[in-house]
Amino acid sequence: MIVYYLIIFIYFSFVLDFLVWPIPSEASTASLIKGQEISFIKKAFYVLAYIASFIIFALPLLMTIQVIFDTSSDVKIKMMSIIGSIISAFGRILTLYATVLLRKEKVNGLVRFSLFKYSRNPISLGIYLTLLGLVIIFGTWYLWLGYLLFIINIHSKVKIEELELIKKYPAYIDYMKKTPRYILFNPE
Repeated sequence: MIVYYLIIFIYFSFVLDFLVWPIPSEASTASLIKGQEISFIKKAFYVLAYIASFIIFALPLLMTIQVIFDTSSDVKIKMMSIIGSIISAFGRILTLYATVLLRKEKVNGLVRFSLFKYSRNPISLGIYLTLLGLVIIFGTWYLWLGYLLFIINIHSKVKIEELELIKKYPAYIDYMKKTPRYILFNPE
C-alpha cells in the first residue's frame, strides 16, 4: 500500500514543479501555439498531443486513487511494484535536482555542469523514468502505448527547444557535440 502513497507524493511534487516553479520553455505547448509562423494544423496537432499526453500522464494517478479507495480489493505489493516505485522515485529525484540546478544557473546562460555534463535534458530524462516506473507498477498495455506516445511528444519538443537554444547560445552547438541528448548515447 505504501507504493500507492508514494505515487500520490510523486504527483503532488509534479504539481509543485509545474505550477509553483515552472521553467519557461520555447517549446512548451503554449509557446508553440503562440508562434506566428506555425500553421493552424500544427497548432491543432500540438494541442491534441498535449491533451493526449496529459491524459496518459494522469492515468496512473487515477488508477492509484481507485486502488486506495477500493475497499474490496486485497492489495499485495508485487516485485514489479517495488521496481516501478524505485524507478519512479529515482526519476523524480533526478528531475527535481536538475530543475534546481537549472533555476540557479539559468541567469548565467547554459548550464553545463553536474547532471548537465552527462545529459542535455536531465529533466526530461527524469520525467521519462518517473512515468516508466508508474507504467511498470500498473503494467497495462494502454499505459505502455501511452508512455510511447508521451516520449514521442516530449522528444519532439526537446528537438524544437534545442533549435531555439542554438539561436540563443551559439556555444550550444559545441555542448551538443560533447553531451548526449539524454544519456549514454546521442540519437539524432
